[in-house]
Amino acid sequence: MKAIVVLGILVVAGGILLLCFTKSSVEEGFDPTQQGRAARAAIKVGASWMEALDAAGEPRKWKEGDSAFDFVTGYVPFDSSTPDAIRERLEKNDLENGFCFLYRFSDAATFAVNFDKHGTVMNIQDKESKADLLGG
Repeated sequence: MKAIVVLGILVVAGGILLLCFTKSSVEEGFDPTQQGRAARAAIKVGASWMEALDAAGEPRKWKEGDSAFDFVTGYVPFDSSTPDAIRERLEKNDLENGFCFLYRFSDAATFAVNFDKHGTVMNIQDKESKADLLGG
């Protein structure tokens, strides 16, 4: 009987250790700020909008016109139909004021990518994070 109790305790303890190790490994592997910084670094001024999508993935939102450091107003969700809609509008020269993509990975990694009327990356505008505002 003692052997069964000891064996049970060892199995439970081993399961807890395995769970802790797996949980810490998963948490260490996911850093949204680092992921956002890598995505931002992958986008190059002068790239096409499709190259930007390939480099950084799909943005959360987009809007017509540039961001003008406004990270809230006028954006609409980016979904599976958005690339076709942008492509059609570019072909019709219907994005005279350009457009922008909003990427938000974390408070410290939020940025807008501005495109001209031809769909070429003009610049990337970073949103100041709370840490930036507090001098940290």
